[in-house]
Amino acid sequence: HSLGAAGACVANPRVLRALRDALPSPAAAGGGGPLFLVNEQHLVKPPAEGGAGAGASASGAGAFPLHRDEDWLVGRRVGGTPYYSLWVALDPMGAENGGLELPAGPRDRTALVPCAAGDAVLMDSQVLHRSGPNRSGAFRRAYMPQFSLGAPLLDLDTGQPVALAVPLQLPA
Repeated sequence: HSLGAAGACVANPRVLRALRDALPSPAAAGGGGPLFLVNEQHLVKPPAEGGAGAGASASGAGAFPLHRDEDWLVGRRVGGTPYYSLWVALDPMGAENGGLELPAGPRDRTALVPCAAGDAVLMDSQVLHRSGPNRSGAFRRAYMPQFSLGAPLLDLDTGQPVALAVPLQLPA
């Protein structure tokens, strides 16, 4: 399976070394094999209609409510979870353009994670997070490859992958 131009960045030795250092060992995650590319997404949040300060509705400006990346698996019998998302800011991100927000206390409170272009946030697929509306006049972009450790995400009833299952060798 070819990674393609965008996915090739996940096979970059610098990226793989950073993942190796940040993720639990595959053995600790319940497996002993390599890292697998599960998915990759280019996330583009459109600007609010009318530009900066327009006060567009959250849905019209690309807000995402509180969710977990693995919510799409609810009701399915899948092995290989949790998996990990590497959320990479391609543009500076803050409150104005709907940056990433992570849990910050009780009752679904979140706190903004300001990011410069090139900053990355690594989280497992069970982390609750959201992003607000893009009230700026420009598109807000992020790249998010996702990885599983030791084994691909498999449908436990069929034994087939439920997403990509591209093996990546972690450097020693």
